Amino acid sequence: VQPLAGPEDPRWEGISVLVQERFRAEQLADRGEDAAALVRLRRVVRWAPQVSGTDAAVAANENAAARASIGWLLASRAAPILDLGNVTSDVLAAARRELAEAEEHCTWLEEHRPELPGTRLLRAKILVAQDDDFAGAHHHLCEAQRVAPDDKRVQRELRRVKIELRKEEERQSRAKVLEIRDSLKRARAESAADAREEVVLSLLRQLDQTKVSWETVMETYIGVELKSCQEVGEEAKRLCIQILGRFKDESKEQRPMWET
Repeated sequence: VQPLAGPEDPRWEGISVLVQERFRAEQLADRGEDAAALVRLRRVVRWAPQVSGTDAAVAANENAAARASIGWLLASRAAPILDLGNVTSDVLAAARRELAEAEEHCTWLEEHRPELPGTRLLRAKILVAQDDDFAGAHHHLCEAQRVAPDDKRVQRELRRVKIELRKEEERQSRAKVLEIRDSLKRARAESAADAREEVVLSLLRQLDQTKVSWETVMETYIGVELKSCQEVGEEAKRLCIQILGRFKDESKEQRPMWET
């Protein structure tokens, strides 16, 4: 039996064919059968524009949903390969082609169906796959969650992105604390006496505005440097005590058993 050729096929049974085709594709994708799912989803995208009359609106919805699913599957397959860095050129090229196709579907969705949660979800996935842009992805996922708070896929991806975003923020915070710590040491050791306090105070004010985890406090030994800086002057001492107090208070939230 020849497979159905689309709305022009005499065996076409109406819009239900599109709905069933996408439903079966989603079932295949849930079982990890991406290739088979993509075949069915691409049929939906190919056939939907051919539907006219009273079924056109439903067909347009199926088209958008299928495009979002195609993009998601392709970006999800490409992302881990692009992250590896030790794959063959052919594998890498294939991943880039799949991500490019996902981008085409995402661009179409942003133009025609920007309100769909799947549009935001796909853009978030592409941002992470292309540039590890977790902040940008987080923005799109929060918007998707606002529109569809019960969407499990959005919830899962948002949790994953939040974890990665916290890791990135922690890396940036640690690097800044290390830079301030080393600058404080140099200022105490090398600055002229009349300029030393001004330089130290400027660095302490930067540190006071920096969000720092307890792990970073312990790993960078910034507390040791703050105790030394208290000898620079009364204002430096006040700032050091203030910063150390904040570190201690925040540590209780991060590690409630720290003092027990």
